[in-house]
Amino acid sequence: MTKAEKIKQAIKETKERRRNLRPVVYQLKIQNLSKVREEKLNRVFLEAKWLYNWFVADINRVNIPTKEIKEVEIRVGDKFEKREIKLLGSQLKQAVQERVKNNLKVLKVLKEDGYKVGKL
Repeated sequence: MTKAEKIKQAIKETKERRRNLRPVVYQLKIQNLSKVREEKLNRVFLEAKWLYNWFVADINRVNIPTKEIKEVEIRVGDKFEKREIKLLGSQLKQAVQERVKNNLKVLKVLKEDGYKVGKL
């Protein structure tokens, strides 16, 4: 068996194995949170959303070091308001930033492959 045939066989086996996989979903229930902790948790998700949308609004912001980001401008109706990022830690900021970067890379690859791609 040649090297090319071995590669083809391995790819075929991998595709067959993946076809038989079943997705697994984990659900996490957080219980017994005080009102204060629940509000803080909701605020963290809200700040992550603000940060993500702030990055998407101007793609050049993706290269800003996350430790320098203390507040973001968000659009409220026809106006822009500055919102302070208080609870979002540096690792979470970096994770949001990496997510935006990865999304842009995927869109670029899809566009190069001839797919119709809109804006992020």
